[in-house]
Amino acid sequence: GKSSFAVAFAKGCGGRVLQFDSTALPLIGVKELGFLLDTLKPSALVLNDIDRAPVEKIGPRLLYLFENLKQKHPDVPLVLTVNDPSKLDSALLRPGRIDKAIEFKLPGQAEREELIGALATRHAIDLSTEALSVIADGTEGLSHAYVAHLMEAMAHEPVAVVLDDMKALRVLAVPKAESKDV
Repeated sequence: GKSSFAVAFAKGCGGRVLQFDSTALPLIGVKELGFLLDTLKPSALVLNDIDRAPVEKIGPRLLYLFENLKQKHPDVPLVLTVNDPSKLDSALLRPGRIDKAIEFKLPGQAEREELIGALATRHAIDLSTEALSVIADGTEGLSHAYVAHLMEAMAHEPVAVVLDDMKALRVLAVPKAESKDV
């Protein structure tokens, strides 16, 4: 998925990658990050799931970080991953702050079937063509990573149990309609 791509891309920039989960950003200051960049001398910096960070609290720090990085470490690309871009402050999305956006679409039916087949082989899971199709149908709207986690679970649990668990979790994930007093 996007995080694996980000790290592979960053490694392609020539060597060492400094990677952070963005939820750690409130805990690290610009000076500390600068120290890490100066000391570790990474070829790239990856901030995963920037939309999970409390952007409303650290937005100004992020903007300062972006500017500081461009001025003091212009050869260190910053790679951001995000699940929901609508959660980002518009100031972060202005031209000059983020140079290139790459969208990772959810896998379609054929891609899910291919992924499930490859993962079933990797995990020594014997799937019939019908079971593969049922799993692919049941994973519609899910990311590559989610499908991979499901297939890992299927290596240890019966397919029917994993599919039932997945259905239950999907029901829980659907927002409940607000009830109205009558």
